[in-house]
Amino acid sequence: MNLFEELEEQRREAYVRAVLRAPGTDDVVGVIGSCWRRVRAVGMIVSIFQGEWSVMRKWSRSLFAVLFVLCLAVSAQASLFGPSIDAVDQAYVKEKVGQPGFVLVDVRTEDIYNGKSPREGIPGGHIAGAVNFPLANLKAEGAAEALEKAGIVKDAEIIVYCNSGKHSSQFAEALVEDFGFEAAKVKNYKGSVIDWSKNPDNKLEPEGHE
Repeated sequence: MNLFEELEEQRREAYVRAVLRAPGTDDVVGVIGSCWRRVRAVGMIVSIFQGEWSVMRKWSRSLFAVLFVLCLAVSAQASLFGPSIDAVDQAYVKEKVGQPGFVLVDVRTEDIYNGKSPREGIPGGHIAGAVNFPLANLKAEGAAEALEKAGIVKDAEIIVYCNSGKHSSQFAEALVEDFGFEAAKVKNYKGSVIDWSKNPDNKLEPEGHE
């Protein structure tokens, strides 16, 4: 028997006592009045608790629904949009190149990294100081060891780039999702080589390749 059932039982018992005990007593009105006040008091408690319980149940259901929707939203964001990767610009890359604890990664194929133009209007070659780790190599067996061998390690700040920033964004997300890199330490150079080559003072290595 729960609390509400016990209180309701007490109310019924109080009512019965008021009816049965009244005859034969010297103060029928007093007994009935006393018992009736008890009936009313117990009844009020039952009503209050039932009302609060009803509100609590409704509130609990609403809270559960809200939390459930939030969990779905977080899950959907993680699965549909991937981790949040910060985008950096050309000035940020220039500031970081050559600094300790920083790794610049060219995620294009080795031939493009070494000077072959990927297509008309986009020069071949890489930004000075960048290491090469093609995006496709992340799917190869032993990729984790290969990343470490290339100097792409979790305690360094990593900036990745490609031709436009699209493939390098995928590379950055894979580092976080598949290899356990911290999202705050992995950044994507938005615009990548296309942006870099807009400035005639910026060079790509090896020089002289288009």
